[in-house]
Amino acid sequence: MAEDTPASVSKALLGSGVALATALFVSMGFLSTRAYLSGLGVPDHAAISFDQYVQYGARFFYVLAFDLLPISVVVGVAFVISVTLVKGSTRFDRLSRSNVFLSVLLGVVALGTVVLELRCLNPKPLFSPGQVNGLSSHVRALLYIIETGCLVAVVCLSRWAKQLWQHLRGSLGAQTFLYAVLLLVVIELLLLPLCFGRIAMTPEEFPRVTVYRDKEQPVLTGILVFSDRESYFLFTNERKLVEVAHGSVKEIQYDSIEKLDKLVHP
Repeated sequence: MAEDTPASVSKALLGSGVALATALFVSMGFLSTRAYLSGLGVPDHAAISFDQYVQYGARFFYVLAFDLLPISVVVGVAFVISVTLVKGSTRFDRLSRSNVFLSVLLGVVALGTVVLELRCLNPKPLFSPGQVNGLSSHVRALLYIIETGCLVAVVCLSRWAKQLWQHLRGSLGAQTFLYAVLLLVVIELLLLPLCFGRIAMTPEEFPRVTVYRDKEQPVLTGILVFSDRESYFLFTNERKLVEVAHGSVKEIQYDSIEKLDKLVHP
C-alpha cells in the first residue's frame, strides 16, 4: 500500500479545513441570523438561502475578531499591570497556584457572561406595534464585555483543563463542579451568536421606501426592515409589519434614510 504523499496530505487537510470552516460559518450564521430576524419581528418562515447563512457566519467571525482585538489588548495590558502591582503579595501567589481558585474563577467568568447574555436577549422585537425599541450604546457595550468574557473563559479553559482534571479527578464533588463549569462555558459560547444577531447585526439606520404594486393594490410606505429571496418585509406608517411578495412589486422608491434613534417612540 502506497504511502500518502505530502501533496495528498495537504489536499486532505485543506478539504477538512474548508469543511470545518463552512460548518462553523453555517451554524454561527444560522444562530445569529435567526436571532436578528426575531429582533426585527420578522416571521420564522423568512426564506434565507444557504449562501446567506455562510456570509452571515463569516461576518460573525470577522466582526468578532476586529471587536476583540483592541479589547484583548486593553485587557492584556490591564492584566499585566495588575499582576505587576500584586506580584509581591504572598496570598496572591498562593491563590494563583491553586487549581480550585482557578476553577472557581473560570466558573464566575462563565456564569457572569451567561447572565449578561440573557440580559441582552430582549424577547421584545425591535419593531413592534406602537413602539420601536432602540439599541443604546449601553447595550452595545455589554456585547463587548460578553465577547471578552467568552475569550477569557476559552483561554483559561484551554490552559487549565488538563491541570484541573488531574487535580480534581479524585473527588466526585469537584468533578461535578468542573462539569458544571464546562456546561456554562458551552452555553455562553452558544449564546454569543444570538447576542451578536440581536445587537451587532441590527443596523443603526433603515431606508424609508414607497412600494408600488399592481394597480388594484394600494401603495405602501414605510421602513424596509428586511428582504429575503421571496418577500420584502415593510414596517408601514400604520405601524404594521407587512410581507410583500417580490412578484407583486412594480417599483420601489427609496425616499430617505431613517436613523434608528429617530424612530424610537417612548
